Amino acid sequence: MAKTVVVDDEEPDGTGDAEHAAAVSEGAAAVHQEQAAASAAAAAATAEGVGVAASAAQQAEMIATEAAVAAEQAAEVSVSGADAVARAVEAQTIAISSLVEELRASKTPPTPAPEVKKQPDRAPAKSKSKGSWYYGS
Repeated sequence: MAKTVVVDDEEPDGTGDAEHAAAVSEGAAAVHQEQAAASAAAAAATAEGVGVAASAAQQAEMIATEAAVAAEQAAEVSVSGADAVARAVEAQTIAISSLVEELRASKTPPTPAPEVKKQPDRAPAKSKSKGSWYYGS
């Protein structure tokens, strides 16, 4: 059977506990320092992402503003085009109305056809010829 030997490394004055606490604190400080560095890197990446997002939002706002201005200009052009069409239709209506009035004014009642004298029917005239050279009569 194996013998188990227990070695007591503690010093009789209690400095072992203090050294252990210092080592634990030093290890915890190192872990906290690593975590702080990781958190700082994550915060820097997040800040960079926020900067990119803010830039994209600003560009999107500029594009939306430009689109709104373009839409407003298109609406103005559309309204002016509609006004031009309305004026053209009104001018056509006036022209057609004047042509219809002119046509009505120029129409005169039809003149009756000249009366043709009717001749009475008569019998065909008798031929004065002495026959036909072909038939011998």
